[in-house]
Amino acid sequence: MLQASAALSVPIPPRPDTPDSDGLDPLLRLAGETRTARALVIATQSLDLICGLLRRGCPTATVIRPGSKPDAHDYSLVVASQAAGFQPEALVRQIRGALVPGGRLIARVPAGATARSFMRRLRLNGFAVTRTVQLSPFTLLCADLRSVS
Repeated sequence: MLQASAALSVPIPPRPDTPDSDGLDPLLRLAGETRTARALVIATQSLDLICGLLRRGCPTATVIRPGSKPDAHDYSLVVASQAAGFQPEALVRQIRGALVPGGRLIARVPAGATARSFMRRLRLNGFAVTRTVQLSPFTLLCADLRSVS
């Protein structure tokens, strides 16, 4: 009788509590508690973001591409990850229309003048930027949509 065996090296996926190289894990850490969030992910490559939200207990997550129209005022959390083709005006309109008053935005945008311009547009559209993290070549930010009283 002949027997053959082959050993394969299976890569071990990174643990959720270890940062990854592209900044997605720190981005999701800014999201904080997501167990009651109704989340919208705006990204061209969103699988890692959706999986990260689900691992953190988010019960509902929807994905759209930048430029698509989300359901109006239906989300308590928007996660936006932009790298190429970044258009701050369009993205802010998209986010503002999707969030409920008091909702939260977590975003990854190109660092430098682009990030400053994006934060300025957020403030002009009723957001309060509460935290920024420099993670070269990106800036991660957290902003809350102020409630209208």
